[in-house]
Amino acid sequence: MGDSNLDIEAGKAAGIKVVAVTYGYRERKLLKDADFIIDRFEDLIRIIRHFQK
Repeated sequence: MGDSNLDIEAGKAAGIKVVAVTYGYRERKLLKDADFIIDRFEDLIRIIRHFQK
């Protein structure tokens, strides 16, 4: 999880799925390259359940 385009780039470089959060320091438009974007920490549960199937 991250709140900046730098976090997204690092996650992508590591070959992992990236979840960006809108309640951080960057504008939503800078988070567009993330695999998922969430507005609340609680939204992460939905993403985790998706991968548990």
